[in-house]
Amino acid sequence: MFYKRKPRVTGLVGVAIAPASVSVARVAGEDAQTPRLELLESVRCEGKAQQAMVLHELVKRHKLNSAPCVLALNPGDYSLLQVEAPQVDATELKSAIRWRVKDLIDFPVDDAVIDFFEIPGQNQPGRAKMMYVVAARTPLLQKRIELIEASRLTLSAIDISELVLRNIAMLLPEDAGGSALLYVAQTHGLLVLTQRSSLYQARNLGINIDQLSSVEGEWNGDTEAPADGTELLDSLVLEIQRSLDYYESSFSLPPIKGLVLNPTVPEVPGFIHYTNKHLGIPVRALDLNTLLEVKQPLGLDQQSDGLLAVGAALRNRQKDQ
Repeated sequence: MFYKRKPRVTGLVGVAIAPASVSVARVAGEDAQTPRLELLESVRCEGKAQQAMVLHELVKRHKLNSAPCVLALNPGDYSLLQVEAPQVDATELKSAIRWRVKDLIDFPVDDAVIDFFEIPGQNQPGRAKMMYVVAARTPLLQKRIELIEASRLTLSAIDISELVLRNIAMLLPEDAGGSALLYVAQTHGLLVLTQRSSLYQARNLGINIDQLSSVEGEWNGDTEAPADGTELLDSLVLEIQRSLDYYESSFSLPPIKGLVLNPTVPEVPGFIHYTNKHLGIPVRALDLNTLLEVKQPLGLDQQSDGLLAVGAALRNRQKDQ
């Protein structure tokens, strides 16, 4: 999104740097119906120095020197804003957007790298056209770029988590009619709504895997959630339902008929059952083994830690948004 360079070799490497891990994936066969996952490895680590060392070792071990790569940013690395599209000439659009978001971010706009992408399907008369704007601190992006270049990968692009998850969602069988992918990680939870490879809506739901697993640990096999977790789950179901309703009404699209949850460690079957019952649409867990051609079946840990890296490595399969 922020940084693009034309890839020089076939295939693409995805890199995701989380607070406690580094993940690397490589995907080939971008023109094939089923992408081929050549590599997926995650290493737990903490601290910038250790992350740099781990990434360098992964590149060396898997002979990825000079391979084109896409870096997936974590949600805490940037702000994603939905704003009204400025009615200006294309030559003035970037400066108009920068002016529009200067009071919406918590750091000086002069220190920000700004990029944007359109939201499809906005044809309703009398309604203002909206767009997504991404703002990230320049020093943070520069450090990420230096980290990638020090590892001897060739940086092709930097993408945000929402677009990386869109790359996963576009492989779902539900995508043709509209898909909802819920990504719950260590520090955040994101919901992305897509159709035919286009991202229509993205929301941060203020949930993390520790909260879900805490509720899950109190489940006793009953159909209802434990008393202490009902408020949390009901709030989450309500926010998901509001997003589904907004998607349907704002874009005049058929209702989304299913929700897919990312692979999680620990697994949360109670949450899936509860959401399935109270949301009123089928809810299931994602399995990358059904979406990708893999040499060996991917374990749950691999999928959970490496999902964003895989999504980043799938960037060549989608049109820019």
